[in-house]
Amino acid sequence: MSKWFLEIGDETVGPLTSSEVSNLKDSAGITAETLVWQEGDQDKKVALAKSELAPVLEQKSGVMCEFCHDIYSFDEIIQIQDQNCCYKCKDEVLVRLQENTLDNPNIYRYGGFWVRFGASILDGLILLPLLYGVGFLVGYIVSPEPLSTEYWVMTISLQIFQFAISFLYTVLLLWKKQATVGMMATGLIVVDARNDYGPVSFGKASARWASAIISGLILYIGYWIMLFDQEKRTLHDHIAGTRIIYKKK
Repeated sequence: MSKWFLEIGDETVGPLTSSEVSNLKDSAGITAETLVWQEGDQDKKVALAKSELAPVLEQKSGVMCEFCHDIYSFDEIIQIQDQNCCYKCKDEVLVRLQENTLDNPNIYRYGGFWVRFGASILDGLILLPLLYGVGFLVGYIVSPEPLSTEYWVMTISLQIFQFAISFLYTVLLLWKKQATVGMMATGLIVVDARNDYGPVSFGKASARWASAIISGLILYIGYWIMLFDQEKRTLHDHIAGTRIIYKKK
């Protein structure tokens, strides 16, 4: 768990947990401009308002989770090895405790089924009018005879167009923004679990898009398996080595 040092006047205070910093906020003269740094990073001092401790400035009541740094009511916090942990981080923290990796400061909240379903609905509202609107318009203008050569050319061309639009929309956004519009709206991002949970590459985003088609073709079983996975991985997350997590504030 990260320990923090604060520069208050001519004194250095610490090491402190985020909760201890929160408790000192009103009594120790801590302000938005107070310089803070993590243990071992004294050369990386930043103003508190620009650090991961920024939420303590807005705290009015409750307790800060020492893993995600959000503020929760007392009944939403449990103690895990004398550290304040919110109900949202609990499962991940317990897994880290079993793996003896609790000292790793990176605790991730994985996107569950319903929030990802909501993100997909939002993306569908953007994509479907374009994909099927163009198909309806082309079909109306061309009006080919059923099963004629023109009919098959039009059908295959529209399928290629739909795949291309879906590919460009999904892959480019994941590559550049780590999230589709639906994911952005719900606070989710896609990360590369095989590269320290960093941004995904173009190839990684492409692999995830392609393997998502497989997840759908097998009666969407590739999606449903996330319900039984600790890290909420779908089949295409397994294949591409990706995870969907909540973006840190």
